[in-house]
Amino acid sequence: DFTLASPVVTSGALTIDAGGDVTVAAPITYDTGAVTITAGDALVVDNQVRSNDKPITLNAGAGGITINTIASAP
Repeated sequence: DFTLASPVVTSGALTIDAGGDVTVAAPITYDTGAVTITAGDALVVDNQVRSNDKPITLNAGAGGITINTIASAP
């Protein structure tokens, strides 16, 4: 299992790949390049996933993808 607990700030591509559950609990900023998040089971998005006009790809296993209510950016 993997939890993104701190904001990600990068201008390059971001790939997160875990064999179990993945939880996005901190924002991925708009500066980020292409974003690919793959969970072997459940993927839970609790915060913003943004990119600089690049693709965002979310993949999950049998646990599916849950996108919870996310407050808008200031």
